[in-house]
Amino acid sequence: MCDPDSIADALVDAADIDVLVNNAGFEVQGAIEMIDDELMHRQLDTKVLGPLRVIRSVMPAWRERGHGVIVNVSSVVGRATSPFGGAYAASKHALEAMSEALHWEASSAGIRVRVIEPGRFPTTDFGSNIVRPPTQVRHFRSVTARLAPLIIADQNAAVRGSPRCRPAC
Repeated sequence: MCDPDSIADALVDAADIDVLVNNAGFEVQGAIEMIDDELMHRQLDTKVLGPLRVIRSVMPAWRERGHGVIVNVSSVVGRATSPFGGAYAASKHALEAMSEALHWEASSAGIRVRVIEPGRFPTTDFGSNIVRPPTQVRHFRSVTARLAPLIIADQNAAVRGSPRCRPAC
């Protein structure tokens, strides 16, 4: 999703695609002041610009034929942000805002936009997709460790019935 050439190679004929699911990602965890520009750019490139690139590649063909479905996988943190998750949450907030705007822009052409907002699942191993800034100091690690159970409980409470699928607006 971060390489426009790979998108062009994968989507030879967008008219052959009926449903697009944007679900790439990793999570940057850390205090906002510890996240450098490069890591933040990587988070936003993967979670916001990547889906935008793929959406742009299918939209002309879909507008012409009059239908298609875009499913953007967001997260509970697209609605309820937690400490040390600001970079990830920013990317999810942006994806949700982009999805809502796209809903209004594309619905008259027969293109539906949906957002899925899953919470944490105990059966997944998303931990291997978490990146922490190398400058993360010991203090923030200990605070994160103490707050993690409370943050997870708060996020899960915010999306009772997770995962949640809703129209983009």
